[in-house]
Amino acid sequence: MKITKISPQKNNALKVNVFIDEEFAFSFDSAETILKGLKEGRDLSEKEIKNLLMDSQFTKARDYALGILSRKSITKKLLCDKLSEKGYNQIIIAEVINELESLGYIDDESYAQMFFEYCLEKMWGKKKIRYEMQLKGVNADIIEEILSSYNPGDAICNMKAYICQRYSQNDLTDAKTKAKITRHFASKGFDFPEITAAISEAIKEISNE
Repeated sequence: MKITKISPQKNNALKVNVFIDEEFAFSFDSAETILKGLKEGRDLSEKEIKNLLMDSQFTKARDYALGILSRKSITKKLLCDKLSEKGYNQIIIAEVINELESLGYIDDESYAQMFFEYCLEKMWGKKKIRYEMQLKGVNADIIEEILSSYNPGDAICNMKAYICQRYSQNDLTDAKTKAKITRHFASKGFDFPEITAAISEAIKEISNE
């Protein structure tokens, strides 16, 4: 089998399409094509073509992954899912992930720490934070390590401040009002003891004003 044509891509002059026996086979960066010694008229064995196809797929998958990472941080699992959805096989995905991890582009621990801080700003409780991290594929050990810095006292203080601001004109001893506040914070992942303590602290603060 012979390389019959190498032509620049229309939408990207830095990449070229390689044709074997007049049919499109794969694409590479122009520089990589030179490094691999690919030129028109060169004969290729089936094994060489198979390896080149794998190399081409790896390059495309890596570029796709880097494009995602350039826009936002993402966990290893979510990146694997996106690559899989794009149609790349597990061997290619594993190679891309390994390279990007070794280069520091993927770091689930750093991602989890940043996400934890975001969750605190959103005023989410421990349960919701854990659940959201699990959805994003963060390792269980990393989740527990990050959550070890969760401070229930700070959570109660923040909830109390919210209650005092939002419900200052309401009777916080009223069962319906308490139930409404409890549902609100329960949906954000706070434990009932935390919620109860926050309501009690808010009642004290408002009554002392």
